[in-house]
Amino acid sequence: MGADAGFNMELDQSPIEGNSLAFEARTAFGPEALSRFNQILEEVTVDLVGDGVPIERMRSAAMRTRLAQRLLGFAGSWWTDTQIKQLLLRALRNEMSASRCYPRVAVLGPEPTGTKCVPGS
Repeated sequence: MGADAGFNMELDQSPIEGNSLAFEARTAFGPEALSRFNQILEEVTVDLVGDGVPIERMRSAAMRTRLAQRLLGFAGSWWTDTQIKQLLLRALRNEMSASRCYPRVAVLGPEPTGTKCVPGS
């Protein structure tokens, strides 16, 4: 089942300067979709904890908020539940990899090939 079940999009008319109207999209998700989103967040958390991310970090309000914001962005794009999970995991794994890689590069200076993060690896 895709992320679109329980999905509703409305257009609000908002007055703009000069009496013209602008349309702003508003997205709403039903209880079934929200339940599936919660399940996706739990699965992503389990996978990342399995990768070695501390459970405390994954359960933090900041991380949950970040995951939820990304999930809602993907859900509005008609991705399936499996695709949303894969996209979330890929994005977070890339961020974690970059955060381990780039501080080291900044301290050591650029590698001659520009492809290695840690000398000798």
